[in-house]
Amino acid sequence: MQHLRWFLFFALASCASVDFSLLDQSMKDDHLVLVTAEHHVLENYFSLQEFHNDLLTECLQRDSTPYPDLIVDLDSMRFVMNKMNASRARFYNQNLKVREDLESTLKRGKKVPESVFEDLQLRLRAYNDSASAYDAEFRVYENRYRSTIEKFGIRFISHSNYAESLVARIISWEDSLSVQNLRIAAARAVLNDQGWDNRSDQFRKAYLPLSEMELNRKVLLSKLTGLNNAHNRYEVARPEEGFYVGPFIVERHDVIMVEAIFPQLDSIMGVFRSDERLFYSGIN
Repeated sequence: MQHLRWFLFFALASCASVDFSLLDQSMKDDHLVLVTAEHHVLENYFSLQEFHNDLLTECLQRDSTPYPDLIVDLDSMRFVMNKMNASRARFYNQNLKVREDLESTLKRGKKVPESVFEDLQLRLRAYNDSASAYDAEFRVYENRYRSTIEKFGIRFISHSNYAESLVARIISWEDSLSVQNLRIAAARAVLNDQGWDNRSDQFRKAYLPLSEMELNRKVLLSKLTGLNNAHNRYEVARPEEGFYVGPFIVERHDVIMVEAIFPQLDSIMGVFRSDERLFYSGIN
């Protein structure tokens, strides 16, 4: 409604008989000043509002800490924003009233008195002062909101970001798989250098931990294949969509299953190292 009133205001200018060109330009410039003064409040409120609303749809216990505090802080931000918007509306209405009065009192072709411009600048400075105060008040609630979600580990993870986190970890484990391949090849070379008959008990006993290492490598490869498949699913999903993490948030079972694989990889590598030590102790 405020922007509609502003456009109607300038539409009247085209029909005026008094020379309002300088006044209209000044008011247009002032409009940019007003919008700039409100930029942080408007941008951050609507961004946090979207985050907040989606968060609450995933929350199982809105009455539990920290959600009541988050609700209060967002409501406080909205209250401050509405006060700022009302202040700007009053500024526009005052400008419209000044212009309407001038149109009815000034003679055709006369310029707007300098005192009108001075009054406009005084009111603009007063608005800016109030806008700065509203901005400072807004940031108190905003900073408290952001501090709370950081403290409780509440965040939104988009599918694209999760896919990126997966690929970074997968690459690291693929490096571990390459290391396994090298160590298995080295162990096999050591075993072959012993010159034992492949059918002998001595060979079979020495080969047993090496066979476990090879089996371990196959298990690791299978787990990595599953992780790569999961990565591909998240990579092709809508990048702007995702999921929330935090207390009392609905669990994503697909994510839980994927994340459960990584501790398994640690265990697999631990067993591999144990089998490797056993192999070399048998050789020596």
